[in-house]
Amino acid sequence: MATQQPISILQYHQRTKHFLDHYAQGPGTLDWADQPDPFRRFEGSTRFQLPLAGQVSFPDFSLLQQGETIEAQAFSLKSLGLLMELAFGLSAWKQYGGDRWALRCNPSSGNLHPTEAYLINTAAEDLPAGLYHYLSHDHVLEKRGEWNTLPEFQGLLIGLSSIHWREAWKYGERAFRYCQHDIGHALAALSYAAAIQGWRVEILAEVSDADISGLLGLDREQDFLPKETESPDVLCRIQTGAFESASGMGSIDLADLAIDHWFGKANRLSHYHHYQWPVIDEAAQATIKPRTSEYCEPRTSDHRLVLKPASQPAVDIIRQRRSAQQFDGQTPLALAEFFHLLQAVMPCSEVPFDLWPWSPKIHLFLFVHRVEGLPPGLYALPRDPERLETLKEIMQDAFIWES
Repeated sequence: MATQQPISILQYHQRTKHFLDHYAQGPGTLDWADQPDPFRRFEGSTRFQLPLAGQVSFPDFSLLQQGETIEAQAFSLKSLGLLMELAFGLSAWKQYGGDRWALRCNPSSGNLHPTEAYLINTAAEDLPAGLYHYLSHDHVLEKRGEWNTLPEFQGLLIGLSSIHWREAWKYGERAFRYCQHDIGHALAALSYAAAIQGWRVEILAEVSDADISGLLGLDREQDFLPKETESPDVLCRIQTGAFESASGMGSIDLADLAIDHWFGKANRLSHYHHYQWPVIDEAAQATIKPRTSEYCEPRTSDHRLVLKPASQPAVDIIRQRRSAQQFDGQTPLALAEFFHLLQAVMPCSEVPFDLWPWSPKIHLFLFVHRVEGLPPGLYALPRDPERLETLKEIMQDAFIWES
């Protein structure tokens, strides 16, 4: 009997697109009684309460976008609490009838929040050294592991993972796409949360998925329920300026960070898992990242944002982050405002693109309506000018490509 060939990520991409005559495969109905718990908890682990920032003075949002130098804040439990709050914490609670749900500072498709955040601390004196999971519901760190001997590395790492089931419950086969989408949101949110304290986020691009799994304990099957495991995504170093000079900025010996003692078991997110989507696991398998070199190709374009002066603190803007609420179908958008929106998605050396050291591979096509001074139509925004000719070659011949 012939065995089925594993799916490639391009095949998955093609299979899970929405088409003009049909949608991608998803659940026929939503089992609201079995909606996944939006909060991962590790039962049996020790919790450490993080302080909330409250009303504090921080730089205006426009200073972040314009690359202004912001004095680095001292590294402490308070500053760490602010980092986690503004990157992954709760921003509001909403209620409709008997339903109540949380909103977070980092956006998520469907507000399902498949992204989980982990902290490796070897530097904060007011927090015991170890591996922690961040529980946004209570703004606490759950201790997952510790070492017999303190590692040589001195600093702070943030690891991100995805729970595919949280998205698959609602979106079916497309869930893997949305998890990647949310990781991008989480990285940007982390970048902003670090920048307001004068810190910077560095993606450790050379690290393999196996490295991340071992480091965060994601490969410990005994700690997770079947179908509710976490997939490794990315590992970042937080540069605060407090300890980089001591430990250096070279490669990190991950073997030195291997946990000796583990604590806690993951809570149950759902009971039934009525729908199964094996293609998600195939897509995850097809994208397993090996260890690679530290080399990153240089960016081919560097746009500096020119934004209107804003007096609103960055903290306030981050906390009030919301999805679009309504569209009236009548109100036009000023051309200058439209260009500001486009400028904000171009690669640049400011937040949040300063953590992304590669040329952009994604370009935008926009259906424009009611923008003052711009005829309605389909517009392309090449985020790398060197890719313009490639875009022209793969699009329809009818496109006119007028600037």
